Amino acid sequence: MRNSVFALFMLVSVASYAASNPSLDITITGVKEQTGSLRIAIFNSKETFQKEPHITLAIPVDSDTIEFSVEELAVGEFAVMLFHDIDSNEKMKTNLVGMPREPWGASLEGTTIFGPPKWKDVMFEHTDTGTSLTIELQ
Repeated sequence: MRNSVFALFMLVSVASYAASNPSLDITITGVKEQTGSLRIAIFNSKETFQKEPHITLAIPVDSDTIEFSVEELAVGEFAVMLFHDIDSNEKMKTNLVGMPREPWGASLEGTTIFGPPKWKDVMFEHTDTGTSLTIELQ
Protein backbone atom coordinates (compact mmCIF):
# COMPACT_ATOMS: atom_id res chain seq x y z
CA MET A 1 0.00 0.00 0.00
CA ARG A 2 2.80 2.40 0.90
CA ASN A 3 4.49 1.87 -2.49
CA SER A 4 1.18 2.54 -4.25
CA VAL A 5 0.75 5.83 -2.40
CA PHE A 6 4.33 6.84 -3.22
CA ALA A 7 3.85 5.92 -6.90
CA LEU A 8 0.62 7.92 -7.03
CA PHE A 9 2.37 10.91 -5.42
CA MET A 10 5.21 10.73 -7.99
CA LEU A 11 2.73 10.45 -10.87
CA VAL A 12 0.79 13.51 -9.68
CA SER A 13 4.05 15.43 -9.12
CA VAL A 14 5.32 14.66 -12.63
CA ALA A 15 1.96 15.50 -14.18
CA SER A 16 1.71 18.81 -12.34
CA TYR A 17 5.31 19.70 -13.30
CA ALA A 18 4.60 18.98 -16.98
CA ALA A 19 1.39 20.98 -16.82
CA SER A 20 3.19 23.93 -15.24
CA ASN A 21 5.62 24.55 -18.13
CA PRO A 22 5.29 28.08 -19.44
CA SER A 23 3.75 28.48 -22.89
CA LEU A 24 5.78 29.44 -25.95
CA ASP A 25 3.32 31.23 -28.24
CA ILE A 26 4.49 31.62 -31.84
CA THR A 27 2.91 33.66 -34.63
CA ILE A 28 4.18 33.14 -38.20
CA THR A 29 3.45 35.99 -40.62
CA GLY A 30 4.13 36.56 -44.30
CA VAL A 31 2.75 33.25 -45.54
CA LYS A 32 2.13 33.79 -49.26
CA GLU A 33 0.81 30.35 -50.29
CA GLN A 34 -1.78 28.36 -48.36
CA THR A 35 -0.32 24.96 -49.24
CA GLY A 36 2.04 22.49 -47.62
CA SER A 37 3.17 22.85 -44.03
CA LEU A 38 5.50 24.77 -41.75
CA ARG A 39 8.44 22.63 -40.66
CA ILE A 40 9.60 23.89 -37.28
CA ALA A 41 12.69 22.96 -35.28
CA ILE A 42 13.19 24.16 -31.71
CA PHE A 43 16.76 23.90 -30.41
CA ASN A 44 17.79 24.01 -26.75
CA SER A 45 21.56 24.53 -26.90
CA LYS A 46 24.33 26.10 -28.93
CA GLU A 47 25.96 22.67 -29.27
CA THR A 48 22.93 21.06 -30.94
CA PHE A 49 21.80 24.13 -32.91
CA GLN A 50 21.19 23.29 -36.59
CA LYS A 51 22.11 19.64 -35.87
CA GLU A 52 19.68 18.01 -33.46
CA PRO A 53 16.37 19.72 -32.64
CA HIS A 54 14.90 19.39 -29.17
CA ILE A 55 11.39 19.44 -30.69
CA THR A 56 10.15 19.27 -34.29
CA LEU A 57 6.70 20.19 -35.51
CA ALA A 58 4.82 20.15 -38.81
CA ILE A 59 1.85 22.50 -38.97
CA PRO A 60 -0.51 22.62 -41.98
CA VAL A 61 -0.64 26.00 -43.73
CA ASP A 62 -4.17 27.26 -44.29
CA SER A 63 -3.84 31.00 -43.70
CA ASP A 64 -1.45 33.91 -44.25
CA THR A 65 -0.82 33.99 -40.49
CA ILE A 66 -0.27 30.83 -38.43
CA GLU A 67 -0.48 30.80 -34.62
CA PHE A 68 0.35 27.93 -32.30
CA SER A 69 1.66 27.22 -28.80
CA VAL A 70 4.29 24.83 -27.47
CA GLU A 71 3.77 23.65 -23.89
CA GLU A 72 6.62 21.12 -23.60
CA LEU A 73 9.45 23.58 -22.87
CA ALA A 74 10.87 24.29 -19.45
CA VAL A 75 12.48 27.64 -18.67
CA GLY A 76 15.77 28.12 -20.54
CA GLU A 77 17.49 29.21 -23.73
CA PHE A 78 15.98 28.17 -27.07
CA ALA A 79 16.06 29.00 -30.77
CA VAL A 80 13.43 28.42 -33.45
CA MET A 81 14.19 27.75 -37.12
CA LEU A 82 11.48 26.98 -39.65
CA PHE A 83 10.63 26.85 -43.32
CA HIS A 84 7.47 26.70 -45.39
CA ASP A 85 7.49 23.29 -47.08
CA ILE A 86 5.35 24.41 -50.00
CA ASP A 87 5.78 21.20 -52.01
CA SER A 88 5.36 18.88 -48.96
CA ASN A 89 8.59 16.97 -49.62
CA GLU A 90 9.82 17.48 -46.01
CA LYS A 91 13.04 19.14 -47.25
CA MET A 92 13.95 22.77 -47.79
CA LYS A 93 14.61 23.49 -51.44
CA THR A 94 17.88 25.32 -52.05
CA ASN A 95 19.69 26.64 -55.08
CA LEU A 96 23.12 25.44 -56.24
CA VAL A 97 24.97 27.46 -53.59
CA GLY A 98 22.63 26.43 -50.76
CA MET A 99 20.44 29.54 -50.55
CA PRO A 100 16.82 28.73 -49.56
CA ARG A 101 14.25 28.60 -52.36
CA GLU A 102 11.35 28.14 -49.95
CA PRO A 103 10.32 30.78 -47.39
CA TRP A 104 12.06 30.44 -44.02
CA GLY A 105 12.27 32.21 -40.68
CA ALA A 106 13.99 32.23 -37.32
CA SER A 107 13.36 33.45 -33.80
CA LEU A 108 14.40 37.07 -33.24
CA GLU A 109 14.31 37.49 -37.04
CA GLY A 110 17.85 36.11 -37.08
CA THR A 111 19.23 36.75 -40.53
CA THR A 112 22.71 36.88 -41.97
CA ILE A 113 24.17 37.92 -45.30
CA PHE A 114 26.12 34.69 -45.78
CA GLY A 115 25.06 31.31 -44.42
CA PRO A 116 22.46 30.37 -41.84
CA PRO A 117 21.96 32.41 -38.64
CA LYS A 118 24.20 31.72 -35.68
CA TRP A 119 22.93 30.71 -32.21
CA LYS A 120 23.59 34.20 -30.81
CA ASP A 121 21.39 35.71 -33.55
CA VAL A 122 18.32 33.57 -32.82
CA MET A 123 18.58 32.49 -29.16
CA PHE A 124 15.89 33.76 -26.78
CA GLU A 125 15.24 33.26 -23.07
CA HIS A 126 12.04 31.32 -22.36
CA THR A 127 10.88 32.58 -18.96
CA ASP A 128 8.56 31.22 -16.29
CA THR A 129 5.88 33.69 -17.40
CA GLY A 130 5.92 32.35 -20.96
CA THR A 131 7.27 33.76 -24.22
CA SER A 132 5.64 35.19 -27.35
CA LEU A 133 7.46 35.26 -30.68
CA THR A 134 6.46 36.64 -34.06
CA ILE A 135 8.45 35.25 -36.98
CA GLU A 136 8.07 36.71 -40.45
CA LEU A 137 8.87 34.39 -43.36
CA GLN A 138 11.73 35.59 -45.56
